[in-house]
Amino acid sequence: MNLTNTPPFESAKFLFCSNNSRCDCLAQLYQAATNICLDVESGIPQILREKSLPLNHSERQRFSPGIQIESRSSQISCTVRIRIAHIVGNPMLLEIFDVEHGACALVTTSNGRRALIDCGHNATTGWYPGTALANKGVDFLDRLFITNFDEDHVSGIRDLQTHVYIQTLVRNPTVGVSELYALKSQNGMGPGVRTMAQNIQRVFIGGPPTLLDEADFGDTVFRTYYNSYGPYGGFLDSNNLSMVVFVSCGGHKIVFPGDMEKAGWQALLSNPAFRRDLSDVTLFVASHHGRENGLSHPALSLCQSIQAVIISDQHLGYQSQETVAEYRKYARGIEYDGKLRRVLTTRSDASMRFELSKGGGGHVRLNMVA
Repeated sequence: MNLTNTPPFESAKFLFCSNNSRCDCLAQLYQAATNICLDVESGIPQILREKSLPLNHSERQRFSPGIQIESRSSQISCTVRIRIAHIVGNPMLLEIFDVEHGACALVTTSNGRRALIDCGHNATTGWYPGTALANKGVDFLDRLFITNFDEDHVSGIRDLQTHVYIQTLVRNPTVGVSELYALKSQNGMGPGVRTMAQNIQRVFIGGPPTLLDEADFGDTVFRTYYNSYGPYGGFLDSNNLSMVVFVSCGGHKIVFPGDMEKAGWQALLSNPAFRRDLSDVTLFVASHHGRENGLSHPALSLCQSIQAVIISDQHLGYQSQETVAEYRKYARGIEYDGKLRRVLTTRSDASMRFELSKGGGGHVRLNMVA
């Protein structure tokens, strides 16, 4: 299994609605679909294709979950959006955004589903996740995973909710609103964390999605692990209550451990399933932005297939670079511009894009404009 920085494939097959006549139901739109190739610039095909059709009231009712209605003079028109169940040959796309000393990553699956892992922002460049996604044509997320309830992981939540519809929030379910306020009672609660607390209370039920919302992620699998909140057998600090997210696609597996510290790692390692998931990790996102207190040698020693460690950091003031030499020992390395890179950092490499095929191969592109 090799990752390279060779140019991405220039086309991928997908389906879109090409029927210009009035359609009575979505099934007819699927039947009218055509294979085309598109979008070299983004490296992936645009999954949703818009088509404006004049529809009467009864027809709009039949289309309802997949349309947006707008009025134009006396005529009612709608935009039909079709999500295709499978795209031939399309890789899973992982984008790690440069949000300084924060966290934000977007996963786009081979069948067009999208999940955002944390929603930090970049104060220096003015980059915000919701605005950036909207500029890419993304207005819907199937999942928002929050790995840690510190401000640098959620500082862009208001902007995100302004521009993007979030289907399901996934978090450590043992941390409710009262627990979150208790965790932040000493150092205070930033605006992003406060907004998240309000969301948990008013909008989201939290925890794993219910059976009524089992989205089809194609060949991508998400799994989460967390420690419990509490004074007896649990933790009372936000870092060790981080939710660890594993993202798997074929021969690739990425782990996002939030800000997990040594004690939290040790507690999770008592779970055999967690240990098994670590065993075939290929991309390891360093915990706590690469700080020493998040580096777990027992956890890393279980990871026998790491190709690269990724550190989302800003500058040396957070001690995030002091562990680079240690992390480098556990990675096999990625060939990039003639060099073997074992540790990638947003500080040096800015935003990153990984195109990961189910068969195990892939492409890496660094210094991307997010």
